[in-house]
Amino acid sequence: IRAYWDSGSWNQGDSFPILQPYWYIRNLIILCLASPIIYIIINYTKWILPIISITIWLNSSDLALSYVSIAFFSLGSTISIFKYNYLDIIIRKSKFIIISFTCLIIINYIIHFYTPYDNIPLHRIMLIMGIFFIIYFSHIIRRIVIYNL
Repeated sequence: IRAYWDSGSWNQGDSFPILQPYWYIRNLIILCLASPIIYIIINYTKWILPIISITIWLNSSDLALSYVSIAFFSLGSTISIFKYNYLDIIIRKSKFIIISFTCLIIINYIIHFYTPYDNIPLHRIMLIMGIFFIIYFSHIIRRIVIYNL
């Protein structure tokens, strides 16, 4: 049964199931089962769980599959529970998002290709900013398409 949960070596494990892409489904099932507890924690502490889980994920050196799952699940839960309109927030901060994402791409490129090490937290921050950038960019494209119809 453990092979369906963790197919790595029997002593250490690599946190991947037999079919490796199923780690996402496995973690989603666990988080859905834990969602009442996550709801109570978020309802009383507001942004503390997403901030802590994203900070742990940013500073972990391994793949941190469970950390990334908790981080984004709690972030999405917080947005949903408190009815935040994330598109409005992204539109208001669009200049910051565009400038910071562009700078992060350049810095990440320089570090990756011109230094002997990778900066995992910087790369992960760039991924988060990339999500915001893609949401904003798709919003702009949608507005262009709607106005041209």
